Amino acid sequence: MPFTKMHGTGNDFIVIEEKNCIQIDDYGKFAKEICNRRFSVGADGLLLVCEPDKADIKMEYYNSDGSLAKMCGNGMRCFANYVYDKKIVNKTYFTVSTLAGLIDVKIEDAGDTMADTKGRFSCGELPRTSLSTQENR
Repeated sequence: MPFTKMHGTGNDFIVIEEKNCIQIDDYGKFAKEICNRRFSVGADGLLLVCEPDKADIKMEYYNSDGSLAKMCGNGMRCFANYVYDKKIVNKTYFTVSTLAGLIDVKIEDAGDTMADTKGRFSCGELPRTSLSTQENR
């Protein structure tokens, strides 16, 4: 099975295209095995290039322990460069579907990748430890 090993800001990832993984039934188990640094390729996580659903391309990210994560910032940089370099996505500004939602990506002229990974939540969702009043300031 073809794969690519990439790194971004200190993290390393194995990138595979879902279309090449016909015989994989459990990506979590596969990620745990292939990310093992002692007995396999070794990486911090597995980036899976998937057919797009509501974006230009879809990314699934599995941690090295096999758990499916919503997103990974450093992984997104590698993923974006991979799909652009392989001409899976043929534009420098595109959208990636993740479990965390849609991520806007821009490939810069110098090969740098910008990913809009801003938190998407309302202020009411943030926990408070105490109410600020005039007396306790």
